[in-house]
Amino acid sequence: MNSGRLLQYNAAFLMLMGGGAAVADAIGHFYAKGPLAKVMFGAPLAISSFEAHLLAALFGLVLYHGSQQPERRPFHSLAAVIHIILGGSNLLFFDHAFGALDMRLFGLGITACHFGLVLLQALAAMSREGSRAALSIS
Repeated sequence: MNSGRLLQYNAAFLMLMGGGAAVADAIGHFYAKGPLAKVMFGAPLAISSFEAHLLAALFGLVLYHGSQQPERRPFHSLAAVIHIILGGSNLLFFDHAFGALDMRLFGLGITACHFGLVLLQALAAMSREGSRAALSIS
């Protein structure tokens, strides 16, 4: 896989999941509807989750921009760090977040995606071939 394409897939993942979760945060907080309503409705700290999810979407835009650059290694490194933070946060707060919402299976899947992306992005960042390296994922 081309390193630019990897960044584009990563960007799409962050924009879709981050943006979708931000919408779910807001709907749950203000209207007591959706998958996050149980913990978001009227919660004073709903802003934290909303901001974090929007920042993930914003980082997706940054990574998409990086996919268009001739030197992509810094963007692969940034992507790996983003997913270490997101996946690590999921693990740290797993029961209080996914358990409280009875969404453990979703939590496992999304956390596995984060750590899979850590691995792929770290490999791309350390590639000897440079920023235009192709990754063999087979």
